Amino acid sequence: MSTSLRFSTFLLALIIFCIFISSPLQAGKESAVLKSEALITQKAPEVIAPHVRLFLAEKQTETVKIWVFFTDKQIFNQAEFDRKAADITISEKTLARRAKVNRDRVVFADLPVADEYIDAIVNLGAEHRRSSKWLNAASFNLSPDLLDRVADLPFVASIKPVVGYKQEETEISKTDIPQEKETMSPAALDYGQSQIQLEQINVPQVHSRGYTGKGVTLAVFDTGYRKTHEAFSIAYAQGRVLAEWDFIFDDGNTANEAEDWSSQWEHGTGTWAVAGGWSNGNLYGPAYEANFLLAKTEDVRSETPVEEDNWVAALEWADSFGVDVVTSSLSYPDFYSYSELDGLTATTTLACNTADGLGIIVCASM
Repeated sequence: MSTSLRFSTFLLALIIFCIFISSPLQAGKESAVLKSEALITQKAPEVIAPHVRLFLAEKQTETVKIWVFFTDKQIFNQAEFDRKAADITISEKTLARRAKVNRDRVVFADLPVADEYIDAIVNLGAEHRRSSKWLNAASFNLSPDLLDRVADLPFVASIKPVVGYKQEETEISKTDIPQEKETMSPAALDYGQSQIQLEQINVPQVHSRGYTGKGVTLAVFDTGYRKTHEAFSIAYAQGRVLAEWDFIFDDGNTANEAEDWSSQWEHGTGTWAVAGGWSNGNLYGPAYEANFLLAKTEDVRSETPVEEDNWVAALEWADSFGVDVVTSSLSYPDFYSYSELDGLTATTTLACNTADGLGIIVCASM
């Protein structure tokens, strides 16, 4: 990777108004799931911890959403790992990004979850939602009276709830927005009304040196996107929107669909535009020449619009396209205690740690 591209990747992470999610991998600790060898997890003494039982019982619903973490992937030695790894294909873009952290190869996290384990739980009466190869886990909808039967399966290591996250919206009146200043030089880009926000983080100075996000792939996880907006027209014209997926309806359209509320795409459209929009004289995002991956992960119709399993699935999907940076709008949890917000416990954190170890910069609004 060139010095310019490497710096652009770093710059993009700094300038899309995100907070970097730290992980123990940054301190040099190698996660077991990132090794090129078989991995077996011991069954927990209490597969369903007391606070998990209490949380699920308080739902008082006919079905609950749970993560089931498995003990293994039916791979128990190096020979079995090597044989399974030979069937895995990783894109050249992904391998190039992983090379930055010396992991340009198949690792345990790349191997799929064992289908037999998922089928066994489905046969008990559960509905399969998502699978996560990184976590060696799968999510299910099931009746609470099935929980103990699932927990008793020999290959089930632990069970946690699928947690939902909410956004906290802050209304900003137009009187709170500073008036536009006439400070641009004749040679500068015509930033329009976006100039003030860009000046606050010194973007014009960086643009003047040629750093625009070009060559970097940014994935946006949000509510959906008005893809016909003029701020995105040049990205489509230049073929820089590489892929999209709707994790709410499981299809390839991240714009509003028939079942969406009319406001569904508003937040995502704004987020993408702030990060990478381009409308000369009106708006420039800091990374206006980046490549984009669009994931629709948040359902505004729901009390908990962002659910962990959709978000983790989007992260693994983005990795398959060689994503460099991910930005999303997670907010507060409804299950984890403050002491569990330690960078080691939350399911989304575990997925972020794996992404970090594979060379992906993961950012969140809060």
